[in-house]
Order: sequence, then C-alpha cells, then structure tokens
Amino acid sequence: MDVDLEGASVISVVALVFSAIGLYFGAVRPWWKTREAHPEARLELLSYQTKQGWATDERLVIVNHGPALMRSVNIGLLDENGEQGRSQPLWPSLPIPEIHVGQALYLTLARRLGEQPPHSALLSWRDGRVKVEQRTIWLTWQRVT
Repeated sequence: MDVDLEGASVISVVALVFSAIGLYFGAVRPWWKTREAHPEARLELLSYQTKQGWATDERLVIVNHGPALMRSVNIGLLDENGEQGRSQPLWPSLPIPEIHVGQALYLTLARRLGEQPPHSALLSWRDGRVKVEQRTIWLTWQRVT
C-alpha cells in the first residue's frame, strides 16, 4: 500500500487554513466587536412653558449605541477653531462613571452671556478595549418642544 504524504500534507494545511478562517469570522471577530462602544452626541434646544412664559434650555445629549459599556466618560466642548473653552459648562460634573448600552445621558449646557455655542465635542472613554478611546463628534442642533 502506497501512501502519498505530500498530497495529504497539502490537504491538511488547506483544512487548517479554512478552520482558522472559520474560527476568526465565527468566534473571534464577533467577540472582538462586542468590546466596542459607539457614542453619539448632539445638542438639543428644549423649549417649555412656564408661569412667566416660554423658557429655553440647551443640553448636550450623549447616547451609547453599544454593544459595550462606556466607562469614565469625559467630554470637552470645542469652539469653531477646535479649541477647548476655559470653563466646562456641563452639569452634572465630569467624568461620568458609566453610560450603559442604549442609554441617553442629558447634560445641561450652561453658557455665559455672549458665549458662542460649541461646534464639536471631544469624547474620551474606556470600554472593553485596551486603550482609552477618543473621538471628536461634530454637533448639530435639534429642537425639542
């Protein structure tokens, strides 16, 4: 009985490669994607009726679209030149301990008289990955009544 060892080794190498590709796309890649958080940021102009008439509040909304939990979230508001202002006009104070998947966090924006609204937000957070993640998000206004 004559056995072709070269043909068998080629077949086993091809099978090993296909198994490794299947393992990567079936298990490793989906697991790796669950470690990332995907934040969204926007500005809202909230108008509401009071006894004295209409009032307006400005707020920054941060939403975690997941699938990972955002921890130790810091936010810096940038002006049109990309520079961070001297004061941090957000309430509650930073850093925010956690933003869960699907959670929207509403931060009151308290600007001084004559101060320009922010143009972008610099977010930094920790999720399931090794390093601190950082992203600049351009802010758009949304009116809420």
